[in-house]
Amino acid sequence: MGFMKKQTLKRKKAPKNIFFGAFFVFLPYLLSIIMKLLNTIRFFILVTVIVYSFQSCISTSSFETGRSLGKGIHQTNIALGYATPKLPVDKIILNRQNSPLLNISTTWGVSKRLDLGLGFASNPDYYIKAKYMITNPESIISASIGSSFFVSPNSPEYLKNRLNTSLYTSYHGLDNIIIFINPELVFYNYSQQYNYGGAISFGILFNGLLFCNSDNFDVGLEIFNFNAANYQQQTYSIGIRLRN
Repeated sequence: MGFMKKQTLKRKKAPKNIFFGAFFVFLPYLLSIIMKLLNTIRFFILVTVIVYSFQSCISTSSFETGRSLGKGIHQTNIALGYATPKLPVDKIILNRQNSPLLNISTTWGVSKRLDLGLGFASNPDYYIKAKYMITNPESIISASIGSSFFVSPNSPEYLKNRLNTSLYTSYHGLDNIIIFINPELVFYNYSQQYNYGGAISFGILFNGLLFCNSDNFDVGLEIFNFNAANYQQQTYSIGIRLRN
């Protein structure tokens, strides 16, 4: 009977040993998941700090071309720029003279010629946009007319709300390379009166990476110039366009 009791006691301890063994086996995986979660949280905290620390300049980079996406195509633009404002009148309004800018937008091809989208920039800017292609979709020289409406809480008082009307033009006659020039007219309210300024952006897009052909993404460079009576700005940007 004594022997049987010892055997019974040993059998009762076995599940506890199995539990601790399994715990130590899965502990590295659990720690790995926790570390990934913490890294993700830190990443979002860092992005939030970056976004709300860039408190000056208007968002600019668009990397728009004269061609529409086509029905059912979705595109995301991500651009990082550096703005150099020149302020002949209201220099004291901005928190800093030169500022980096992060601009993210997403666009949907609603029809063969019409694109609709929305975006966010780090100053911060919030905007909606539309573009309609007016040339033949297959033409190597393409043109579209478009408009964007911006809400900019931290921009100078006269640029908090503005409407951009644009002519998007681009040349598609080179292998894997797109050249674009986009003049814009910017309407804004200043001293309870409607005013306007002029802007132009020009740049180059490389279809794919290292000149390998790809319909899914482009990388590019863009220079943007904005001129108004009380505000001037130049921005240099690098960006990527992702499609699916």
